[in-house]
Amino acid sequence: MKPKVMIDPGHGGHDPGAVNDTVGIQEKDINLTAGLYCRRHLLHTVGDHIVPLLTRKEDKFLYLNERCEKAKEFEVDSFVSLHVNSWEEPHVQGFEVYYFNKKAKKLAETIHEWLSISLPGHTDRGVKKMGYYVLRHSVPEAVLVEYEFISNPAQATWLSNIENQKRYGVIVSDALRDYYLCQDGEDG
Repeated sequence: MKPKVMIDPGHGGHDPGAVNDTVGIQEKDINLTAGLYCRRHLLHTVGDHIVPLLTRKEDKFLYLNERCEKAKEFEVDSFVSLHVNSWEEPHVQGFEVYYFNKKAKKLAETIHEWLSISLPGHTDRGVKKMGYYVLRHSVPEAVLVEYEFISNPAQATWLSNIENQKRYGVIVSDALRDYYLCQDGEDG
């Protein structure tokens, strides 16, 4: 049976997520672009070996429980929530991947490894256990990716580039491909 992955572009609609008014970008838009490209890249590179689904395909608001229910409704194997980070201190930067339980840890580590390899020079904030709602209530294999800090001026400029938003989706797609197509004992 083909694995099903629910890609969840965080925020949307009236919920912009983190915002950088100086650069003029909102987290919800970055997440959506990344999510759409993650799905597109998976379809292009693995064909029908993995079924990629999206919680949202447009600028639409979804409650957290609705995101989790979609994952359960489609009986997905994994849930990957895409976000960008923000902090009150503008110098903070980097990427990190969160999981809640042991079942999701390997997927979080795989995505983290791909981010580390694909983003040399970016600050690596690691893999962390956290009790975010979508990690606790969607499916057991759920992760949340925080891709850089929109509150950091240099990173906000970097994030505002559509090619970097697409790249985010492609990196997560490559990680999912690696995770699902190489976990049956294959080495590559």
